[in-house]
Order: sequence, then C-alpha cells, then structure tokens
Amino acid sequence: MLTAQGQNSYSAQETGELSLFCMNINNLMRGRCLSFMFIFLSITDAHFPYIDPNRLQFFEYESFSVNCAGFHDPTEWRVMRKVSSNASPQEVSTGYLNIKPAFVSHSGEYWCENRDGERSNAVNISVTAGSVILDIPALPVMEQETVTLCCRKKASSNHPADFYKDGRFNRTVYKGKLTIHNVSKSDEGLYKCKISGAGESAESWLSVRGET
Repeated sequence: MLTAQGQNSYSAQETGELSLFCMNINNLMRGRCLSFMFIFLSITDAHFPYIDPNRLQFFEYESFSVNCAGFHDPTEWRVMRKVSSNASPQEVSTGYLNIKPAFVSHSGEYWCENRDGERSNAVNISVTAGSVILDIPALPVMEQETVTLCCRKKASSNHPADFYKDGRFNRTVYKGKLTIHNVSKSDEGLYKCKISGAGESAESWLSVRGET
C-alpha cells in the first residue's frame, strides 16, 4: 500500500500492464542461482520499486538499478535513499537510478516518492566488500509459489551453507540453495546464510504477499 497523507488508487491504464510473471530457475550446470524476471508491473507490485536484478544483496563492483516505472508517470516519482537510521532521506534520481559499479556506501533503504509526499514500500539493499551474499528476491513472493534462496561465495557457488531465519538457525543445505515450496506468510522474515571458512551474509527480509 502506498503511504501518503491521502491515499490514491491507480487504474490499470495508469499502471500500464496488469500482471507480474516471475520465475526463478536454477542453472544446475553451473550451480548458480539465476532469477529470470518477466516484468509487467501490476498494481500490487507497483508499490515496490523494481530492483534489477531482482535481489537485495550485492558484492562490491556489481551493478543494480532502481526503477519507479509503474508509479503513474515515472517523471513524477523520485528514487529516494536513506543510508542509515540517523541520516536524512536523499533524492538520488528522478524515476530511474543505475548504480554501476556498486560500493558499500550504496547500501541503504530505497523507495519511490512523489512531490506530494506519497511513497512506496522501501527495500533494503546491502552491498558488501565481504565474501558471502544471500541471493534473495527484492520483490514480494506470492503465496504458494516456490522460491530459492542462494548462499553465494564471491566468484563461486554450490557450497554447503547454514541458513538462519529471524536470528535462529534454520537448516544446513549442501549446495547452498534453500528452496521453499508453497510459500506462506509464515515464511516471511529476516534471512541470512553462512559458509564455513568464508563468512556470513547480511540479513535481508523475504516479503510474502497473499494471492489477490
């Protein structure tokens, strides 16, 4: 839901296309997690900025973009960022932001906001100089879908990894991929992973939305 002093409702015409078709495919030949996003911004998903690629964690020197397309007229929306709880929000771009390459200083909350103070939900982007990230989707996952969280070591994957949810040990997986079938709201929460001898990832929030 957009937060504002007053709520706006958006028509199908205003948001353009009506559906989001998203599927995660594991490239088993390389042992890598690949997310293929076929994006047609829906009214629901337009309440989140679109992060490309669709994940919340990045190694330094990778690149990502933040896009406010789908929020009525993209030129009316700004990409906003807050790098710490004590920092003031900053306008970093109008409509679209491309960060190439990314550094630790690019970590923070990102959201879309218009001149009237209406704003989208925020996503927390983590950029690390460390050796381990958790490949976790930035956009919400729909209930009953299947999602795969991937624990990645820099320049390689397919390593045994320990996964944690909300600060508690969840399970060990031996190829670095935690697959959750038939996702439900109970799967929503903060996830991180750890690879022995390499380190651990930051924590990121897996968002789950109900079917509409």
